[in-house]
Amino acid sequence: MQATLKLYDRDSHLTTCQATVLSCEYDASKECFAIILDRTVFFPEGGGQFADTGYISDMSFFDMQSPDMQFSDVHTSDMQISDAGLSGVQISDVQIAGDVITHYADGPLAVGALVTCHINWDRRFDFMQQHSAEHILSGLVHRTYGYNNVGFHLGLTETTLDFDGPLTAEQLTQLEIQANEAVYRNIAFDISFPDPEALAALDYRSKKELAGEVRIVTLPGYDVCACCAPHVYCSGEIGTIKIISAMSHRGGMRLTVLCGKRALTDYQAKQISVEQISALLSAKQPEVAAAVAKAKEDQQALIYRINDLQKKVLEAELKSLPAPDTTEDVFLFQKDLDTKAIRDAVNDLCTRYTGYCGIFVGASETGYSFVLGSSSKDCREAAAALRKAFGAKGGGSAKMIQGSVTADEDAIQSALLQR
Repeated sequence: MQATLKLYDRDSHLTTCQATVLSCEYDASKECFAIILDRTVFFPEGGGQFADTGYISDMSFFDMQSPDMQFSDVHTSDMQISDAGLSGVQISDVQIAGDVITHYADGPLAVGALVTCHINWDRRFDFMQQHSAEHILSGLVHRTYGYNNVGFHLGLTETTLDFDGPLTAEQLTQLEIQANEAVYRNIAFDISFPDPEALAALDYRSKKELAGEVRIVTLPGYDVCACCAPHVYCSGEIGTIKIISAMSHRGGMRLTVLCGKRALTDYQAKQISVEQISALLSAKQPEVAAAVAKAKEDQQALIYRINDLQKKVLEAELKSLPAPDTTEDVFLFQKDLDTKAIRDAVNDLCTRYTGYCGIFVGASETGYSFVLGSSSKDCREAAAALRKAFGAKGGGSAKMIQGSVTADEDAIQSALLQR
């Protein structure tokens, strides 16, 4: 099969082209048709970037033998035709093997037919923004700190970059500033295919040894890298580069980055959140972090106060229980109690009563969470009784169990005392 002419290598902003169908076969494993063209604007998956999507329309209704009909190698805008109503197929994936590119479609095209390729430009431009920004960041990290980009994934919602060295918060802030300065300068990306001699003398980034023709993407002053993917014409098209998170990863650093429209969408969503928080806390937007911290402190103080009150209520309830010399088993039902207070109270009861000591928190309709202990009886038998009677969940040891059960007070006590 002849090599596919990669028109996206010539011009990353091409959205359409004419091509001839060289083969079309059904791929049973993918449940779609594998189409090979003599040329394409569709970028195949590679270099950490997903493939282009789009559609291919069948142009074979034109009389190609007519001497008056001439087709451009690339653009169709001068033809003044519409694809509405023309037969065509949707392209969901594009792959490359050697020099041959395969387009995976939801329908067949006739071999020998003249067709028009149409890429999903919004998707392509988004990917170009992210990938071009990755070159800027990777070039800056390599030039400034000597680290290599050892992992790159351009996802549908975010992009991750892995470097083989650590970066501090201050370094990341400076890196982001420098990367966006490159955007503001609107520098042109240069695409070249150096001959072997020129390539050998060139200092460029590459994750692997390359053979054959090597495509070099250069942003003067920032990066020189071997790359097969389409890029923006100039750095200004990237719009914005924003590092939204950084984490240690395999001895180095993983950055999550949003660029262009993705960065704008993220900012808009966060701005709405800040506005809502500002309104809820009656604080100016620049002061919301301090206001949230204050609200958290107030909440914690309130929790301490509630716990203290609950402890006092529990102590009063415990005093109302029958004396240890009149009963072995004691059960207390409450609407709301702190978990630690419950466990502490059960432990205390177990030192005074010889039977089961249980505290149940909740309501008959919605169910209870419980802690039950004993200094002399096997609490696992109590758990089995509750499970058999009510389908209770939970477990523990012979000395103490905890779980949840839905039943009324009398039924729970009856199941425990008549096990």
